[in-house]
Amino acid sequence: SGPLRGYVFDTGGGSPRPFTGEGVATSALGGLIPVSPDGSRVVLGDPRGGFSLYRTDGGPPEPIPGLAAPDVPLELCDDGRSLFIGHRDGAAWHVLKLDLATGRSTPWTEIRPAEVAGLRLSWVYITPNGRFWIHGYSRLLTDLYTVEGLL
Repeated sequence: SGPLRGYVFDTGGGSPRPFTGEGVATSALGGLIPVSPDGSRVVLGDPRGGFSLYRTDGGPPEPIPGLAAPDVPLELCDDGRSLFIGHRDGAAWHVLKLDLATGRSTPWTEIRPAEVAGLRLSWVYITPNGRFWIHGYSRLLTDLYTVEGLL
């Protein structure tokens, strides 16, 4: 009922506890929110329009070094020190692995659908160990008919 913010819910019961300030975009990026393997950090949209790492213990948000537009966070790696990031270039996704300590990124893979006709929504989901990925997308295909001799 108020401004957006992140909450931690104890599955054993109790009241939800906020771990971000107000105005933090908690909606999922493409459907999933990157969470560290130990559950201590979450990547969320910050009030400035970028992304930050938020500690679920309520500590101050941490900037993500080396992350710049049009890069988007995809998944925190299971090593706890890296983040898979990606950006779209037409139909292709360029995915990189970003070192959270240095801000340096290295190319990881490029993902391109076999058929690009009518491509609309597109997102990449990666497992924390980087072993598997899924490219989810939708296509809108239409038919065009021409009619002659009606008049």
